Amino acid sequence: MRSEDRKRQIIQVTLQIITEYGVKGTTVTRIADATGIVHSGLYAHFSNREEILLAALDAIFEGIFEMHRESAREDAIETLREILRRHTTALSPDVMSTFALPLFQFIAASSDRVIGEALEKKQIEANREIAAIIDEAKRQGTVKESVDSEETAWMLTACAWAEETAYLAGIKLFQQRGLASRMADLVLGSMLK
Repeated sequence: MRSEDRKRQIIQVTLQIITEYGVKGTTVTRIADATGIVHSGLYAHFSNREEILLAALDAIFEGIFEMHRESAREDAIETLREILRRHTTALSPDVMSTFALPLFQFIAASSDRVIGEALEKKQIEANREIAAIIDEAKRQGTVKESVDSEETAWMLTACAWAEETAYLAGIKLFQQRGLASRMADLVLGSMLK
């Protein structure tokens, strides 16, 4: 297997282990056993466990950034709505296990300084992408100039987090009633001209 393919395999296996055991329970032994690679083989691709975990976190956020790119529309407000729609449709057991569950495991492990700093940096980067879309909506004339783009991006992120948390907690009523969408509509509605 090519080195890049092996690295992707290690990252995917790491995400599955994080989903099942959490970040703290994602040991080098578990990763090696699940990939069929001896410990020294893992270290041919990554310097240490921390580097493997950070690569897994990067993969989660690359999925988020990809969702942002795939949601791009000519109308910036429609781009925001599409991102929110895609987020809601991603709440399925298959997608949750490769995205939200590992992300929430990283959030739970954020007391680890290195993981916490990496998580903060990635989430700020994701929010800046959303803020840039809001800035574009201002340029298009659909959003009030007085709107704080970064603050509004955080509000939209909070809607997504609420939906993910409710889903993970098994609170079906939250999703059935479309509460995250309604919350997002309130945020979007408050910024429109």
